[in-house]
Amino acid sequence: MTLILQVDPSTLSTAQQKGERVVCGHIQHFIKPKVQKSQDALYNAILTEWKKEGGKTTVVKVKKGNKLVYREVCVSPFAPKEPVILGGGFAFPFTSNTPKKKRVSGKVMMVERPDLDNLIKGTQDALVHAGILPDDSQVAGYCNIYKYRSERPCVIIQLMSAKELG
Repeated sequence: MTLILQVDPSTLSTAQQKGERVVCGHIQHFIKPKVQKSQDALYNAILTEWKKEGGKTTVVKVKKGNKLVYREVCVSPFAPKEPVILGGGFAFPFTSNTPKKKRVSGKVMMVERPDLDNLIKGTQDALVHAGILPDDSQVAGYCNIYKYRSERPCVIIQLMSAKELG
C-alpha cells in the first residue's frame, strides 16, 4: 500500500521535539503543542488519502484529557503483531538558493536537518494515531526511505506485510 500525502514535510515537527518534566520526583512525558499540531496535520492527511484510496474507516471512543471523544480512524490491514516493512520518502521544497540546474533534475538528496530517523518516528506515531498500524513496534524493517528536495513537496508512505517479501 502506498499513500502520497500532500503535506510539506518542512512544516512538520519531528518526534525528537517531545517534552519531559519532573513532577513530584517522577518524569512525565508530554507532547508540545507544536508537535501535536504537526501530528494532527499528518493524521488528517493520512486519513484523507486512506479514504481516497478506498480504505475503510471506523469511529472509536478515545480519552482526551478528562473527556471521551469520538474519532475516525482507519481500519488496519495489518493484524496485531504482524511484521510490517516501512518505506517511502520526504520530499521537501527547494530552497530559494537551490541552483536552477539542480531543480531541473527533479530530486536532490538532502544532507541537512531534520534528521531522517526523527521524521520516520513522527510518521510511525501518526500511522498508529490514524489506526493503520496497531503498534509502531510492528515495524520490523525499513526499505528505501529518502529525504530529498523536489518541486512537489509531499510525504510518501509505503507499507507492506513482511509476509509479502517472502
